[in-house]
Amino acid sequence: MIPRRMLVVGAGNVLAGDDGFGGAVIARLCGREDRPEGVDLLDAGTDVLGHIETLAAYDEVILVDVVVGAGHAGHVSVFDERTAAGWTDNPAGAHHLSPLTAIRLLRVLHPEARTQVTFVALCADRLALGEVVSDAAVAAGVDAVVRLWGSNT
Repeated sequence: MIPRRMLVVGAGNVLAGDDGFGGAVIARLCGREDRPEGVDLLDAGTDVLGHIETLAAYDEVILVDVVVGAGHAGHVSVFDERTAAGWTDNPAGAHHLSPLTAIRLLRVLHPEARTQVTFVALCADRLALGEVVSDAAVAAGVDAVVRLWGSNT
């Protein structure tokens, strides 16, 4: 069986505390030697929208990001795209487009894409400049991604 092509995307702003979760998880995953063949990593920073064409080229995308108000603060959860589709997304403008908006746009621009999207989300109550995402949260995010990429082999 040929492994599916999988992309793990970290999203967020490293200067805004828990919003640095996605990038911190990707940084830790880069150092692992047990990454299966066919699994790629991308730190998209605050620009998931700029990678829509890339996302459409993969069978599976794991989007790692913080989610405000979706669960108990500090808890890492895994959501499928159907669950995330019910979340509200109210960006203040083009400079605040969220990864969820990017996934919705992916579906509009590439209706033929069979990309399966899974979210690994750090739940938070708020985001604050100058704070640092906790080591425990990053470790939990890495564990969640490794479990998901393990299902790809």
